[in-house]
Amino acid sequence: PSSFNIDNFLISGAVNSVVLPVELLNFTGKYTEGGNLLTWQTANETNNKGFEIERQKIANDSWETLGFVASKSSKETANVYSFRDIAPHSMSYYRLRQLDNDGQFTYSKTIAVQSSTKKGLKIYPSVTSSFLTVDGGNDAAFEIFNILGQPVLTGSIKSQIDVSQLVKGAYWLKVGNDVAQFVKQ
Repeated sequence: PSSFNIDNFLISGAVNSVVLPVELLNFTGKYTEGGNLLTWQTANETNNKGFEIERQKIANDSWETLGFVASKSSKETANVYSFRDIAPHSMSYYRLRQLDNDGQFTYSKTIAVQSSTKKGLKIYPSVTSSFLTVDGGNDAAFEIFNILGQPVLTGSIKSQIDVSQLVKGAYWLKVGNDVAQFVKQ
């Protein structure tokens, strides 16, 4: 097998058997108040199941899957896709893993997105069964998102946020541009 790069997708396998199911026109990302917004555009989709969005882990060179966006499966027009990473790192590296209906996959180029450098949100404890204490956020609006990026709780911070009604798991608290992670026991 050999490897080569065609239209921003890395293809691995036998050179004479490669057929690209998707033509990736562009893949970009930018920081927004709601997190890093990733957008990409495709053309000529054939046999495309969709895209896994991957982010490089901070501690090592491995990748984690953040989500999946299903194919719009249109051959005639360009398709535009987007995904929002609501809990980005200060510098995040992303790639797309395009999945075929037959189980084959290809990777896009890697892009980097610089997030806000503001580090004003402090919460404790980071593992709780009942209340989160928030420093510097009194009377500010907040949103809490689950691991899938879905909002599960909103409100206005007094000095603490009651999270006792949330199911056990990892969550992100977003106040303005700041995001902090916590675990509900």
